[in-house]
Amino acid sequence: MRPSRSSPNASLAPFQSRPSGIPSRIFLSASLLAATGCSGDAGSGVASHADGWATTDSAGVAIVSERIDPGREIRLEEVWRVGSLEGDEASQFFAPRDAILTADRAYVLDAGNHRVKVFDLRSGAFIFGFGSEGQGPGEFEGRPFRIALAAARIVIQDSGQRLHQFELDGTLVRTVATGTILEAGHIIGMPSPAGERWLAPVTRYFDVEKGESLQRSPTVLRVVDFEAGTLGDSLRLSWDYGVERESVGSLGWIVTPLFEPRARFWFDGQSRLFRTAREGYGWEVWSPEGSLLRRVTVETERVPVDPGDVERYREDETRQCRERPRPACEGYIAEALPVILDQPLPEFKPVVSQLDGTDEGDLLVLRADLGNDLIDGFQTKTYELFAPDGRFRGRFTMPSTFRVIAIDQERILAVERDELDVESVVLYRWSEPGSG
Repeated sequence: MRPSRSSPNASLAPFQSRPSGIPSRIFLSASLLAATGCSGDAGSGVASHADGWATTDSAGVAIVSERIDPGREIRLEEVWRVGSLEGDEASQFFAPRDAILTADRAYVLDAGNHRVKVFDLRSGAFIFGFGSEGQGPGEFEGRPFRIALAAARIVIQDSGQRLHQFELDGTLVRTVATGTILEAGHIIGMPSPAGERWLAPVTRYFDVEKGESLQRSPTVLRVVDFEAGTLGDSLRLSWDYGVERESVGSLGWIVTPLFEPRARFWFDGQSRLFRTAREGYGWEVWSPEGSLLRRVTVETERVPVDPGDVERYREDETRQCRERPRPACEGYIAEALPVILDQPLPEFKPVVSQLDGTDEGDLLVLRADLGNDLIDGFQTKTYELFAPDGRFRGRFTMPSTFRVIAIDQERILAVERDELDVESVVLYRWSEPGSG
């Protein structure tokens, strides 16, 4: 997801300014601390605050340690809601997957309907829609699953490894094919503009020369050439979390161990890459050129895996296949799912399930290890928000039927599902504790 690029000059330099809404008692400028000699460790260059500390290593990388204050609850105020079981195009959604927010509009990628639906940001009124299913220019091959905004143009990625550029009024600019998944690798994240280049995280799951699936699949950043429609050179930044893959069943299902940490990443408005740590709760921030800028570690108590988690996973996978059947669903349940459930379990659950954020670099983390409580009969999910410098801003908890698809400095756009499985798109205004 990518909101509008409203602040191209935002900086990730540590503690340059206090983000709006963070009380001054928990935000101390490192430069002020240095000037007054009030650092947490005299002479060490370590700046302390009420909940953690930050320093800079010899290579100029900002090292941040942060703690969670569970009492800092972010408030959500509903602005408008669109969605119904019956009605016109505007009110019916089928798997809305992603969105972007501009100054006055919300562009919702309604993946199951192969449409982009545009709404007035203030009232929620439907303005227009564009897109259709197909293999021609501007048509979405399979379900489109990502949408981005840069340089006043919309980019949409479909399931056929194609990228579509549109004007804000829905007029098609170009469609480019980046190559097949087998040959070029699978683009696993929306390409992000970095100056004159576009960068895309790419993973190869198949060795074309050997004709076999790869058990380990490193992810690399590659340059996207929109004019030529190809994936160009790789940058030096790459990562491999070492998750072993296994091919099983008649259809060659690729399975991975249950509850193993996965690489989660997200680009901000300046193409800075936020990438989760291999263990525990934390992330790294990298420049588009492949330089490490910041390493953030968040102190949290690890949640052990228990047998009930495995049974719930089996029930959820079976239920989803039953409620939304897919052509190969029965084969997956019969052949792949038993293999997944039979693999050794790690001691702890992974912490991060999903990363999103604002163009300015605020990071919204969906926790993977929290959510055993109930709200309105549904299990819960917890989101935590961090400032660009790694400071904890607050958290909010919602039913598991709630999913964030866009966020900016004032608003959160989410998808919600009711007891009849009807999906609605809902705009909230969010605020931090103490912000009035």
